[in-house]
Amino acid sequence: MFLPPDNLRIEWHRNSDDQPLVHFPPAFWDVVCTTARHYGDTSPLAAIVAYIDRLIQMNAKTDPSDRELFALEWHLLGESDGKEPQADLVFPRKALARIAELWETTEEVVRDVIADSLLQSIAEQYERSITA
Repeated sequence: MFLPPDNLRIEWHRNSDDQPLVHFPPAFWDVVCTTARHYGDTSPLAAIVAYIDRLIQMNAKTDPSDRELFALEWHLLGESDGKEPQADLVFPRKALARIAELWETTEEVVRDVIADSLLQSIAEQYERSITA
């Protein structure tokens, strides 16, 4: 059964270093991992980072020259201590501000676009994986 986007959520938080991050709670992370396995990937980490990179490039009004700002970092939680797995995708401190500059918009719009686009892509891929 397809889980509609209403049941899946992209949540933005900040870590203890005040860096913005996308949080994937356990049920959503399970959907993401299940979808990745269906397409032959052992992990969705690289695919999600590549997707966000393409999204940044696609919406950029100018060519981003400082690629270091977009070195996203994964934190996988729960699995090693017997809890339900979940994940955080951390954006370096100035990454959202730099993306907002490239897109000529605000950080709030950047967060919304990343969340909405990523959610839609995951939901579509998941739907394809369960109907294949």
